[in-house]
Amino acid sequence: MAHDILFEPVKMGTQTLKNRIMMAPLTRLRAVEPGDVPITWAAEYYSQRAGAGLVITEATQVSFQAKGYAGAPGLHTQDQVTAWKAIVDNVHAKGGKIVVQLWHTGLVSHESVQPERRAPISASDVDVGIRTSLRDSDNQAIRADATPPRPASLDEIQQVVTDFAHATKCAQEAGFDGIEIHGAHGYLLHQFWAEHTNQRDDEYGGSRENRARLTLDVIDACVEAWDADHVGIRISPLGTFNNVEGGYEEDDNIWLIEQINKRGLMYLHLSEPDWAGGYAL
Repeated sequence: MAHDILFEPVKMGTQTLKNRIMMAPLTRLRAVEPGDVPITWAAEYYSQRAGAGLVITEATQVSFQAKGYAGAPGLHTQDQVTAWKAIVDNVHAKGGKIVVQLWHTGLVSHESVQPERRAPISASDVDVGIRTSLRDSDNQAIRADATPPRPASLDEIQQVVTDFAHATKCAQEAGFDGIEIHGAHGYLLHQFWAEHTNQRDDEYGGSRENRARLTLDVIDACVEAWDADHVGIRISPLGTFNNVEGGYEEDDNIWLIEQINKRGLMYLHLSEPDWAGGYAL
């Protein structure tokens, strides 16, 4: 067959995947609230897909502040670790490998899911007019306008880095085969990278080196928390996501990929958004 290579093993970091078919992250929004604990039958959901060479979980919060969608799970409390461990164990029992995608949604959020009902943080107070998913009084999913963001303070930026590192340690404790940093699709790390949403005049804004600082700091913190062979990252060099525009200049993205490559990560996941306003290659 022309595509037999898809069923051949491939090495990723220090691990060998049984085939080259990867399950991309799929947002489910079915976690138990409060607490953002994965629902018990998620173990069956993910183990049914263990035939893939690698399963990447749904996007998972690194803190309660990182939450943007009602029903999204977290990986920063002991209850969450325990729930994820059952899921990971089921996938491993079926011979699969699984990594968890870690995110901070930034401005794609609503005060009702934020600690103390505060406005969500972003690089700047740019309101891109995005919507998010909440739950109504009957626990049914509804769409709602996001709360306009506020600029993250320097202390909050450092806390984001610390939260990613902590979630990475939680992933290791839960038995995951690695983590994927979500640096794409208009979420917090992407909001710092994109000039449209980053209007800062400090060390996190302006030049590409400054706009990439948070992403690279998060990578370094996650590597220190585990190691480079268990850390991947997803970026989206093209297209508009969550109304976050810009940050797609070819030279800048090549430079960013070069900085990521220097760190020798487990993998780089590129999202090609022909479905979201980008152009197909």
